Amino acid sequence: MTATTISKAGKRQLVRQASALILGTALMAGTVVEAEQTSRQYNIPAGSLAGSLNRLAETSGLQLIYDSAIAEGLSSKGLSGNYTPEAALQQLLHNTGLSYRLSENGNVVIERQQLNYKQDPAALPAVNVVGKAVYDSTDPYNSDYRLPNASTATKTDTPIMETPFSVQVVPKQVLEDQQVVRLDQAVRNVAGVNTSSLNQGNTDGFIIRGFQNNITYRDGMLLPTFLGGGTTKREMANLERVEVLKGPGSILFGRSEPGGIINMVTKQPLATPYYSLQQQFGSYDFYRTTIDATSPLTKDDTLLYRLNMSYETAGSFRDFVDSERVFIAPVLKWNISQRTQATFELEYQHFDDQRSRYSKHWD
Repeated sequence: MTATTISKAGKRQLVRQASALILGTALMAGTVVEAEQTSRQYNIPAGSLAGSLNRLAETSGLQLIYDSAIAEGLSSKGLSGNYTPEAALQQLLHNTGLSYRLSENGNVVIERQQLNYKQDPAALPAVNVVGKAVYDSTDPYNSDYRLPNASTATKTDTPIMETPFSVQVVPKQVLEDQQVVRLDQAVRNVAGVNTSSLNQGNTDGFIIRGFQNNITYRDGMLLPTFLGGGTTKREMANLERVEVLKGPGSILFGRSEPGGIINMVTKQPLATPYYSLQQQFGSYDFYRTTIDATSPLTKDDTLLYRLNMSYETAGSFRDFVDSERVFIAPVLKWNISQRTQATFELEYQHFDDQRSRYSKHWD
């Protein structure tokens, strides 16, 4: 093993070199400190932050070190007047999100500002959020195609995802967009449901999952049927939506077929006034006018009403065949308490055409 021996003269030489290095570093730091305290004239035009910092370094003699990526896209308002180098640098970095620090070798390092989480949070201005927190299927302006709740399977307003039955809903917006005027036109949107003509087309009949079903419900109540089967052609003016319960779960309603049932949900009075007038035109001299009106009758919303009316006349592709239909459906709702309500409904339909010649139907 070899060893290196340093003489006394060599040691004195190393001490002199170290002293000179320390003295040079001290003089450099003193020069930077002195430069930071000396005021001078600056005339830096507005422009990019990188260009302004370069002009500052050339004028003040400061050694600026920074990553060009942090200054990309940032601009400077420029500088004009007498400033110390430190004050000039602060002015250029104002509102840029950048800060500076002095390194050990005397250079000025520019970097992104460090967030101080120990400071008290600043108070933000109040924000008002406007929207509906509760789903409302009865809103006349609700344009949703997807209704998450249904009442047919459980006779309560229950989410379909929590209902252990197959329930499909045809909402009001679909009925309006398709300009539906008959029930058989509405159920065409439901898979597994077909229509069948009964009593020369004067009554509604359906085939649900292969089973003939001539029974329909309104708000969960069975509608009367004719001797030949089926119910009177249903007017759609006062229907909010159509719900179809498929499968043997329909036996919960009592009289039904294993294929399922069709339940029509009617429009109910609203506390917010709403008025609508619609006119429809179609082929073969088809004209149909509908009215929908609802409003409170008292200031405390104890009594509410809703009135739906329709008048329709139409011809046919056959000669000497025409029809006339009149429909009136007033509803009065009495809010006795928050848990008790009484609803009085009346429906009047008058059909007059060449096939049935004359028929009336009261509900």
